[in-house]
Amino acid sequence: MKAKCEYCGKVMLESDGCDDGILTLSDGKDYKRIAVGDEYDYFYEIADEDFRCHDCNAAYGEYHH
Repeated sequence: MKAKCEYCGKVMLESDGCDDGILTLSDGKDYKRIAVGDEYDYFYEIADEDFRCHDCNAAYGEYHH
């Protein structure tokens, strides 16, 4: 079974990142998604142009799934 993003529906290991730039939580609030390598990204200090998230496979500069 291939893991799909619940927001964009893409298979995570086969796509560069999520298409949806806004995350809506169950409380109804919207939040801007974090892209790989952004200042607030967990991987900010180690990400470069060849980096991909080890959890969701998002490429550098693309939104995490």
